[in-house]
Amino acid sequence: MNWENTALMIIDMQKSFTQNVPKEDLSQVIKNQKEIIHLCRQKNVPIFDIRWFGEGHTIADIKNELSGYPHLYEYIKDDDNAFQASDVKILLTLLDSLGIETLFLIGMNASACVLETADGAQKNEKNVVIHQFLIVDEEYGFLDDDRYAVYWYKKNTYFLNDMNFSNLF
Repeated sequence: MNWENTALMIIDMQKSFTQNVPKEDLSQVIKNQKEIIHLCRQKNVPIFDIRWFGEGHTIADIKNELSGYPHLYEYIKDDDNAFQASDVKILLTLLDSLGIETLFLIGMNASACVLETADGAQKNEKNVVIHQFLIVDEEYGFLDDDRYAVYWYKKNTYFLNDMNFSNLF
């Protein structure tokens, strides 16, 4: 995977969304996300912390991993789809100014916010990468292959499920 024109986009990793995720899946997705964030930091990959308006900060485990990173951009959205948010022009302008062509999406609400943002990114001519073990749903945790979102991701994005994240770099 070419990371030169890629950004990592963390979606809705906020307490109000994570509190109903099955504990084992939540623990594993946080561990996985921290690992990919660490690898992105080593490669100076821009990271976008996307949060839902009014739902508070990103959870401490992820926020601590992002702390002090000079290529971190925070964006508050008011729609499931970050590309439908009221100030989307700011996000698009920033992505374009950084030369971002591909978005690697990770985070919460895999069947809603991640899916809608993936669709929005593609409609704005961005390539999308999804990793099955870096996204979860609020009540279901990791998505099984029979879920519609997984079908959509496989059909429309570069969909990964290799647990050796260092292979991505």
